[in-house]
Amino acid sequence: MDDLKFIHNIVSDFAGASLGKESQVNEYVDSGSYALNYVMTGDMLKGYPKGRVTELYGDPSTGKSLCLYTAIAEFQKTGGVAILDDTEYAFSESFGKMIGVDCDSLIVLHSETVEEHFEKIFLGYMEEKKESDEDEGYSKKKNRKYRESLVERLLERFGKGKIMVCLDSVAQLSTRHEKEVKLEKPDMAKAKQLRAGIRLIVKTLSDNDITYLISNHTIAAIGNMYDNKTTPGGKAIPFQCAIRLELDMGKKLFGSDDRPIGVLSRVYCKKNKVSIPFRNCVVQVEFDKGLIRLFGLLDILTTIGVVKQAGAWYSYKDEKFQSKDFSSICSKILEEINSKKVDEK
Repeated sequence: MDDLKFIHNIVSDFAGASLGKESQVNEYVDSGSYALNYVMTGDMLKGYPKGRVTELYGDPSTGKSLCLYTAIAEFQKTGGVAILDDTEYAFSESFGKMIGVDCDSLIVLHSETVEEHFEKIFLGYMEEKKESDEDEGYSKKKNRKYRESLVERLLERFGKGKIMVCLDSVAQLSTRHEKEVKLEKPDMAKAKQLRAGIRLIVKTLSDNDITYLISNHTIAAIGNMYDNKTTPGGKAIPFQCAIRLELDMGKKLFGSDDRPIGVLSRVYCKKNKVSIPFRNCVVQVEFDKGLIRLFGLLDILTTIGVVKQAGAWYSYKDEKFQSKDFSSICSKILEEINSKKVDEK
């Protein structure tokens, strides 16, 4: 028996083992921005990977929540069901509708602890209910009943690839231990609970193509002279997520009447297990529209050489145009790029 046949025989004897099988992402969720799609996947038409964990973090007012809401709106357009765990109690229905979120089908939770977040959405939990007693009038005995998680029940109805979970934000989550001791002594269990929770759900995410987006804040890293910023929750999410995006404030945008209308944020891909990491782009986030789809795309097409620039003029093949006319030729460029990729496959 040759070595290769011996290896094949061993693999066939072990459940779950395979020969060089790729852990492939089959579907993606449009982020609402061509530039952000490219930063994550190297493809303008793809976005957040289904079946993986994606973290967006950064300073306040850089557009993290608006990116999540835009992703929810785009996901709902494809017939998907979204769950928003709004731990900050900050989601506004009127604000969501302006961006395009279908609030009538959006499931909103307000988890207080890390354990509650994972149990109610992914893992299921034991619910304790008091039962009445005919003789005593009111019984102190409690009946423990298992309740299915939201994801379990939604999968039965909608199936694979139709569920998105957004956590906004992980920084606001507490732990059961912290609620018990309150301010008597510091709680160090949050990172451990996050690590355990993501470990328990990662196979469920992958097997059912569930999109899991997390937003987080940046805080000062006390005593670290090389990196003065960190994120709450320890290193659990940075180590376990597939894509990690940092949003950095670039510029505040004002209308003609000096009314604030949005921000420009630079997005850095600090970690990527789906495509090439360390790409970056600038996205425009408007408060009443979410991500602006075309913004930043021309710079990327120029950087990768698809579009040539000479002063204020750009050229694509034999066509010349200025930046203000880019929207009229954009669809043609993307269509040709996409058809070329299909031919290469």
